[in-house]
Amino acid sequence: MKELMIQVMEDDYKILKDSHYILCIAKKVEDCDFNVIWLAEQNFTQQNVVTWEDKYSIFASREMKKGNVVRMNVLPKEIMPGQEITLQEGCYFGDAKMSEVQDEIIMINQAIPIYPGLCQECTDFAGVTSAAPFYLSPDMCIPGMFTTKPTEQIMIWFAQGAKSGVIISEERHAKMEKALSNYIEIDMSGKSKMTIAFDKFSWKKI
Repeated sequence: MKELMIQVMEDDYKILKDSHYILCIAKKVEDCDFNVIWLAEQNFTQQNVVTWEDKYSIFASREMKKGNVVRMNVLPKEIMPGQEITLQEGCYFGDAKMSEVQDEIIMINQAIPIYPGLCQECTDFAGVTSAAPFYLSPDMCIPGMFTTKPTEQIMIWFAQGAKSGVIISEERHAKMEKALSNYIEIDMSGKSKMTIAFDKFSWKKI
């Protein structure tokens, strides 16, 4: 399990709250930048903890449009890195099975052209656990094979009007509009816990 503590210093906290900012977290896969808000929390406090498990599910969407909330047209099915799954002709997932590639998630598309996406289980600042979307492929998958590899690279920032599940980029390697506020990118690979702080409108690791 991964645990991320996010601290917000008192002076910054008051200004952020008065200006209705939302604390946002995104997570990315290999070979694609952050493109979906994994968690957007309006009711953040000065000490916030989010945890997540290595538990994934795959879904598919008919559309991929910046600013929209991810729509799951094919409902999620549990899958892990090292497994593959088939999107059947009737546009539903079969059961995941082991593949020959240890750390990738593979989808065999036998249905229509569609955008694959991933959810991951996380526990938010209020202690609520859910499987939330964190990635939607910027490339439509025609019938054939789709592969992706989750990472533990995380981006944290503040924004106004943000929502969980909102698509923030339609491109594979877009320059993100991170000027919403200062942001921090961290890598939790090989780490179980990390603490970061927002102090004088700047992020730092503790």
